[in-house]
Amino acid sequence: MNRTLLLLLLSFWVSTGTGAQTHFRPVASTGLPYTIVILNITVNGNPVAANTEIAVFDDTVCAGAAVYTGSYSVVVTGWQGNPSMNLPGFISGKPIKIKLYTQIQNSWKEITASGLYETGNGLFGNGAFSAVRISSTVSGVKEQWSTAGTLEMRQYPNPFNGSAQFMVDVPETGNYEITLSAMDGKELYSENRLFTAGSKTQFRWTGTPYRTLTSSCYIITISGCGRSYSMKSMHIK
Repeated sequence: MNRTLLLLLLSFWVSTGTGAQTHFRPVASTGLPYTIVILNITVNGNPVAANTEIAVFDDTVCAGAAVYTGSYSVVVTGWQGNPSMNLPGFISGKPIKIKLYTQIQNSWKEITASGLYETGNGLFGNGAFSAVRISSTVSGVKEQWSTAGTLEMRQYPNPFNGSAQFMVDVPETGNYEITLSAMDGKELYSENRLFTAGSKTQFRWTGTPYRTLTSSCYIITISGCGRSYSMKSMHIK
């Protein structure tokens, strides 16, 4: 057994059964499991709340569900249909549809989501397991920023692949340095931009900052006028 699969199986035993899954109603065990490892979940570029429920569907059949309790990885066991026992479930080779039941501002809602697969191709039954990063964009949700007088930056999407858009809110007009660094602190790219206080400014990074990056987690920092703000950024090739 290779090391990656062993770690995933260990994650299975740690994660399965934690949390109280109440919204989705998956099929019962059919004896034909397929493991889907959830590596990360974001909605509108932000982490989801603890107790978010994740469900995987084959069309209208909820083949499995699990609860994010505040740490990753989360394992969803999808159950393949077993015709010989007249048990419903997914059909191998059909697309995996992902739904979330999560907190959107002050209320809990069911939303659809998309997946970026690090292992697998988005189809039930592909390989020994699937590993996926989940994201969703919900329209009509007002961004919640910190109070006035603070420096803050958001990235969309996150995780991303080759191109990302940023929105910056600065407390003071001036030149700010934006740096991209590895998790060990090594600086990989930097540039300076002029930002104006009182209005959120958007800009996009594409090409140069990301051309040589591998799939990993990085740190993006904006600093200037005596302030600094850092955020994690996940790049997926």
